[in-house]
Amino acid sequence: MTINKTWASNANDLEYEPSELLIRSPVEVASRGGNFLLNVGPQPDGLIQPEFQQRLRAIGDWLAVNGESIYGTTYGPEQNMKSVRTTARRGRLFLHIFDWASSPLEISGLDTKVMSAHLLAGGNH
Repeated sequence: MTINKTWASNANDLEYEPSELLIRSPVEVASRGGNFLLNVGPQPDGLIQPEFQQRLRAIGDWLAVNGESIYGTTYGPEQNMKSVRTTARRGRLFLHIFDWASSPLEISGLDTKVMSAHLLAGGNH
């Protein structure tokens, strides 16, 4: 994926993808067992333009809190939930909730009993 619409430096390409999409994309890919590659085309002088830096920092900030739900994971057991993606690693299931619904979140079809749950951000149970 590219941060804007081109695969190289292009001063005329000002169509930057929003940080939210750039964060959701690796979640989407990891939830299906894949690997994500994000292209950054430096300027001719080798510098990364500020618009790219902002988005890369946003991704890095999110990964600093939630990285264990991405790094070293594979696809999760549930693949057909609207606005929810799952990743898994060594007996742990990670839910990525893109849009909180006003109704309770129910997950059916798990093979094991859920022993505990907490948010990676803040650790609240």
